[in-house]
Amino acid sequence: MPPFHKKAVAGYHDLIVELAREVISQWTVGRRDVYADMRAVTLRIASAVLFGHEASDAYRIARLLDIWARRNFSGPVWFFPINIPGTPYHRLLKHAERVEREILALVEKRRRDSTNRTDVLSLLIQARDDENRGMTDTELVGQATILFGASFETTASTLTWTTFLLAQHPAIMRELMDELDRVLGGNAPTRDQVPQLSFLDRVIKESMRILPPVPFTIRAAEDDAIPMGSLTLSHGTRVICSHFLTHHLPETYPEPEMFRPDRWREIDPTQYEYMPFSAGPRACVGAMFAIQVLKISLATMLQKFRFTVVPGARIDRVVRITMNPRYGMPMLLTKNDRRYESSKVRGQIHEMVKLPLK
Repeated sequence: MPPFHKKAVAGYHDLIVELAREVISQWTVGRRDVYADMRAVTLRIASAVLFGHEASDAYRIARLLDIWARRNFSGPVWFFPINIPGTPYHRLLKHAERVEREILALVEKRRRDSTNRTDVLSLLIQARDDENRGMTDTELVGQATILFGASFETTASTLTWTTFLLAQHPAIMRELMDELDRVLGGNAPTRDQVPQLSFLDRVIKESMRILPPVPFTIRAAEDDAIPMGSLTLSHGTRVICSHFLTHHLPETYPEPEMFRPDRWREIDPTQYEYMPFSAGPRACVGAMFAIQVLKISLATMLQKFRFTVVPGARIDRVVRITMNPRYGMPMLLTKNDRRYESSKVRGQIHEMVKLPLK
C-alpha cells in the first residue's frame, strides 16, 4: 500500500516527532495512568497521519473510531447482538452509521481539495488499480477504519508494555538511556539517527515478543481437506493462531519469560516464529510506520521522564483485539534523574513475564 511504503513512512518522521513532543509536553510529574497517556499519544499521531494534521475534523473522527472499536468488542454486543432500541448492539449500529457519515464527508472534502496532500486518506482516494479504478466509498470507509485500529490501539499497547518492562528492569533501562544520551544527547531523533538506536530496536522487538499487542489471529480454511498435523480441516474451519504461545516456545526463545533484548543479537526467527504484525500475505501493512512511531515516542518520553510502576499495583491483562492492562498502568512519573528502581506488583503479569521482584 503506497502510504506505508518505506519512502512514504520516512516522510512522516518530522510530523511524528512534532506530535509526540506536543502530547508528551503536556504530561506532569506524579501518579498517572500510562496506558491512557500512551493512547493519547497514538490517537493524536494516528488521526493526523491518517486524516490530516491540520483538519479540524480529523481528531473528532479518530475519537469516534476509538469509541466504535471499544463498543464493538464489548461483551454485551457480542453475546446479545439484538437490534432493538436501547440495547448496546443498537447503539453500536447507530454509532457506526455516524462514523461512516463523518468519514464520507471528509472523503468528499478531500476530493474537492486540489492541493498535494500526503495524509493516508488522500493517498487512498488518489490510488488507482491496474485498470485505473479507484476505491469505492465503502472500500475507503473500510480501509480508514482498519488502518486506524492498526495504527492506534496496537501501538498504544506496545508503548504501555514496553515502558512497564523497562521500569521493571533498571539495568536494561540504564543501558537504553546510555544509547539515547550517546546518539541523541537529549534531543528528538532525526531521520538519520533513528537507525542508530540499535538497542532501542532490540528492546521493542523483545517487548513485542514477550507481550505481543495482538496475541492471536483467526483464519478460516479456504479449501476442503487441508491437512494440519494429524487433523484435516474442512472449508470454513476457523483456526486460531496464538502469537503469544509461539513467542514463548523455549526451543525458539530460551527462557521465554525473561525480558532479554540482547537475545536479538543471536537469534533470527522466521516470520512465522516471530509475528507481532502477523505474517504472510495478511501481515500488517503498517508495520514500518508503527515501528517508527514506537521509536520516536519512546526516545522522546524516556529522555524526559523516569517511569516507576506504583508499588503493589495489580497488572492483569484483558484481550480483545489487542492485549492491554485491564486496570490501566499506574506509574509514577518524575524528572529523569536516572534513579531507576523496580517495584513489586501483583496480578496475571507474573504468568507472562518473570520479573526481578515478585
